[in-house]
Amino acid sequence: MSRADSQRGATLVQVALFMFALMAVAALTVDLALMSWSRGQMQVAADGASLLALQGRDESGVIPGCAPSTADCERRLDAQSLVSTIFDDDGDLTADALRLGAGPTLELQQVAGAGSPWIRQLGQSGNGVYDPLLELNLVNEIGGDMVAGSFVDGGASVEDIDFTRGDFLPAATPDAPTAFSMLVRLRRVGDVENVAGTRSSGPRLPFLFGQGSVMSFEEVDGASARRDGIGLRAVAIADARRAGSIGARDGGLALLGRTDFGLTRTFWDGLTTGAPTVLDIQPVGVVTVTGSILPVGTFLDGSFDIGAVVQRSGPAPTAAGEGYVPIYELVSGVERVVGFGYLEDVAIIAGQLTFTKQASRMARRNAAPRPGDSLVGLDAADLAQVLASFDALDEPLLAAALVR
Repeated sequence: MSRADSQRGATLVQVALFMFALMAVAALTVDLALMSWSRGQMQVAADGASLLALQGRDESGVIPGCAPSTADCERRLDAQSLVSTIFDDDGDLTADALRLGAGPTLELQQVAGAGSPWIRQLGQSGNGVYDPLLELNLVNEIGGDMVAGSFVDGGASVEDIDFTRGDFLPAATPDAPTAFSMLVRLRRVGDVENVAGTRSSGPRLPFLFGQGSVMSFEEVDGASARRDGIGLRAVAIADARRAGSIGARDGGLALLGRTDFGLTRTFWDGLTTGAPTVLDIQPVGVVTVTGSILPVGTFLDGSFDIGAVVQRSGPAPTAAGEGYVPIYELVSGVERVVGFGYLEDVAIIAGQLTFTKQASRMARRNAAPRPGDSLVGLDAADLAQVLASFDALDEPLLAAALVR
């Protein structure tokens, strides 16, 4: 054999080894991309469910499936329904024609007549995809799908085997309905974490191309990555924050929003929660305490975020019922919004404005913790005053913020 032939043979061996390694990397890339996509879908659902569950903290109604019908049960049922709807493809939660879900559900199946138990093929498990159905966890067990509690800012987000976290403290069962945070979990770790009424878990996400690799069948905690797939988790935490901006009210959509009037911060802070208030409406659009000429509020336009300049208007027909009231104060001689409160029993009767101040309440919709653009351009002293008043406001309107 000539030296050239020997070199060509060596090159072929090197190319074969390189192609083997390249195919292994390609297979791993495809599997990791599928895992990333599946976990991303799960995270989107967890994010939306945590926000919705927290937003419903203070809203009650009658929802089938809750007995007794409590706000805590209803909000968890809403979150459960949202997750199911996210992974639905045809409006029918009992079917999955297009097989949309949080990743495929496949398993290694023995081939009939193959003559060896080691000859297997990937086969469909169930309907072929994982469609999560969250458990309500009404007892608020720490490892449940939905857990009410308190967010710990700066705490570690690592979850231990007993489900404890540095950034979240679960509430005791009696305190869960009024907790200020909500954690939602979606997981695909097999049946090991399935507990009826408390936790749900789908099958592990299987390796596809990785099944043809030299990956070990070694088991860790009773599961083999090659045989059973890899476990996926998605966790989201929503926390109650002071509302920094609100939207307009839409009576046609029964959408709560800004009232047609605002109140001074001094007057708002001095009101008694739950006690009816009656004010006189003056022709120029300001409102006063009966027998006084000092304004404690005004009818207004705009004023949808903190820092906004109050734009006074004449008396306006005020929608009866509930609403988010802007609270304002003088900032360097200019009336600016410094927060929002929640009012019930709003009405105009015989030239008088009536309403009832409520304790801090979670806005179901049409409110956000993030301010608008009105803070932009304020000098340092004015900005500091607005933010200090915002943080100190009595009984502020609350809005849900995604913090994990």
